[in-house]
Amino acid sequence: MPQTEFTAAMGKRDALLPDWQKALNALKAHGKVAWLDEPATYKAVFAAAVK
Repeated sequence: MPQTEFTAAMGKRDALLPDWQKALNALKAHGKVAWLDEPATYKAVFAAAVK
């Protein structure tokens, strides 16, 4: 039973990923514009997300 609940919870979490990724990409796009003259700030804010 715990494994079934865990698997269901992971499925719900994973279903949120596409919307979350879309929102993150939009935020990063807005950040690039907002900090156009301050690339170091953009890198600092999105350090874990910048590829």
